[in-house]
Amino acid sequence: MAQDIFVNWIRGTTQMNSRPIPLRKDQMSWKTATEMGGAAPYDSFWLRTVQGIGTFDPQRKDLLQDINTSEKFRIFGRPMAYDQSFVRIPVEQVIGT
Repeated sequence: MAQDIFVNWIRGTTQMNSRPIPLRKDQMSWKTATEMGGAAPYDSFWLRTVQGIGTFDPQRKDLLQDINTSEKFRIFGRPMAYDQSFVRIPVEQVIGT
């Protein structure tokens, strides 16, 4: 079941966005997560942009933090851009957040 969330985008110790980024969160199948090298397949998700791409350029190991729940998600695979209309991002929830 998809869930709409707003996140802050963090690279290293620097917050990269000035306004929250709207994303849609979907559960990733454990098989896909395992094939992509996810360490915790049951805590793996797809995050997808819902308002185009703009200047959003996520990279592996970037952190995306939900502004409402403080959950943190680490990008573990290559984000895929589709025709400048949306980006699909493989992430794992950082446990303990």
